[in-house]
Amino acid sequence: MIQSTSSSSPTLAATRADADKAKLKSAAQAFEAVFLRQMIGSMRSASLGDGMLDNEATSQFQDMADSKTADAMSQKGVLHLADLLVKQLGPIAAKGDGATPTPAEAAAQAETAANVTKLNKPKPDVTSLEVPEADVSALPVKADVTSLTAHKALITRLAGAGR
Repeated sequence: MIQSTSSSSPTLAATRADADKAKLKSAAQAFEAVFLRQMIGSMRSASLGDGMLDNEATSQFQDMADSKTADAMSQKGVLHLADLLVKQLGPIAAKGDGATPTPAEAAAQAETAANVTKLNKPKPDVTSLEVPEADVSALPVKADVTSLTAHKALITRLAGAGR
């Protein structure tokens, strides 16, 4: 008996979706491993001093050990960074394959889009705002500087003439 292609199409799409999710998870774990390598390397470079036995060979073996440690940590999901990447990029990857997101995914995407538009509100034009006039009547009165300098000059002249 010949099966129709429409009944095998959903299983093919499901298989492709599972393969894409596995690729995405693998890429996310690789990204987490690279991130952890960078973080561990930064921690190593922040040491306070050199050890007595530190040399190029020791540094090379520490780098290899740090790389293995980062790989193991990413496989265990210590930071859960890969899980977050899969959660965020999963709907985008599924949409790229022509698959439609579930209603819950569509609602989450709409909520995220609404939050993004809230953050990107245009700034108000402050050049058109009117500034009220300040009440300067309550400010203390400053001394008349011109009359003080004139008096100082007069006193200086009189003091010079009296000698």
